[in-house]
Amino acid sequence: MPSHTASLKLNEKYMETTYNSKQMLDTFWDAALILKRGIQNYYTRNVHYNTEHHIQPNDPYQLVSSTSHLDRDYSRAWHAHQQQQHGIHPVVIKAMGLARPDDWQQLLLEWPHKAQSDPSRLAFTVNERKGVDDKQAITTVGKYLTRHFSTLPDHAIRDLAALCGKGDCFIVNTSVQMIHHLERGPKSCMQWGQSNVDEHPYQTYAPEHGWGLAVRTIGNDTVGRALVVKNEAEKYFVRSYFRNDDGYSGRDDVLEAWLKEDGYEHRGGWNYGQRLKFIDDSNDCGFVAPYLDGCNQIVSRVGNTLVIDDDGEYECSNTDGDADATNSDDCADCGDRVRSGDGYWVGYHEDSLVCSSCEDGYRMGRGRGGTTYRFHEEHAVYVESQDEYYHQDYLEDNNIVELDNGDYEHVNEAIEIDGNFYTVDDERICLFQDTQEWGFQCDGWQCVASCDWYTDSVECVEVDDEKYHPDNLHRGGALNPTTATETSGQ
Repeated sequence: MPSHTASLKLNEKYMETTYNSKQMLDTFWDAALILKRGIQNYYTRNVHYNTEHHIQPNDPYQLVSSTSHLDRDYSRAWHAHQQQQHGIHPVVIKAMGLARPDDWQQLLLEWPHKAQSDPSRLAFTVNERKGVDDKQAITTVGKYLTRHFSTLPDHAIRDLAALCGKGDCFIVNTSVQMIHHLERGPKSCMQWGQSNVDEHPYQTYAPEHGWGLAVRTIGNDTVGRALVVKNEAEKYFVRSYFRNDDGYSGRDDVLEAWLKEDGYEHRGGWNYGQRLKFIDDSNDCGFVAPYLDGCNQIVSRVGNTLVIDDDGEYECSNTDGDADATNSDDCADCGDRVRSGDGYWVGYHEDSLVCSSCEDGYRMGRGRGGTTYRFHEEHAVYVESQDEYYHQDYLEDNNIVELDNGDYEHVNEAIEIDGNFYTVDDERICLFQDTQEWGFQCDGWQCVASCDWYTDSVECVEVDDEKYHPDNLHRGGALNPTTATETSGQ
């Protein structure tokens, strides 16, 4: 099975063999409790607690940089407030269960949680000053996980991020409900209208044979669906559908992530031997035939049922309720036989047919002239902010630029400095107020009172080793201007 379809529970393929996630999480929550109780009180006033928990009075988790902080009754009350107001983001905890964070102390201090303005995004505290001011930065879950978990592969991060998608996911197990959500959900040739329910091909996906329909809804709208099979031995699905505004029904990553979390496996086709309901009909094949997703589309009649059978007489690859006598073609990649109606057309001209197994190596994305089509994953570049793949040979056609760190970004989400591109939220860059140009923070200085940045050509005023813009001298605690000293930005 291709790695990008692996369940999040199959993490041993990319976890460090020496990584103990339970120990990591125990340490993380222990340190969080220290911050919540207050570091100063913890070290100097709660001797009984220190003795009881065998903690040495020396900041075992490196949560403060020096003991001078303790002399100022430094307790990080803002962090205790964040913990009380927001639970840490559950997907971050899931990620810690899969792989070691690059710097768990920094992750703890940022206290990532669901953004109140948009629960599908993540909010975190950038630095100490932002924490005191109760100001959090907001970003996508995927971007945050990428920054903190460099050992997690892209497909694992995408699956984790998909768990934060909007809507409610559930499974319906009656034919009436299945057809109801099919008709009002993602666009499909199988949508026949409610007047044809009794003769609808979806009636063949009978719940008594283990069939069900996974559904994702937002409000009263059905936005995603996936046929599933569940029996005593296994739970799996073959394909999901997501309703897009442009009419193309793509894959529903959110619904698939939810199914994987619930133990459903993503497969390339329905099992041989899987049964469907047989319904008499006067069409050419003599029965109501469903369109079977995936690579196994051949059926045989066994009594009052249809059985998926590679040696069967009929191929269920039509959307009109009829089936064809079996025939096939060759896959352009591996040369295996592709049943009629199966496979996928790939390339700019969509003139090459590949089987379902080989299709896993392709990505639907934007390429030549901004056109959307399938191209091989070795040419695919994923841009998270756009949630799309792009052909590496046609990045300019789609306004995609390469960043200084080798990643890719849409030009509207990037800043160009001296011919190189950086993300707009790169912590190394800033907007200088005096020039209104972007540059590196190391080439200027920041006013403590306003948090604005200025180039070194603007003189600052230093008060108690803090830098102020002259216009902001009386803000931010600089109450005694007579002690101020004018200096250059350096």
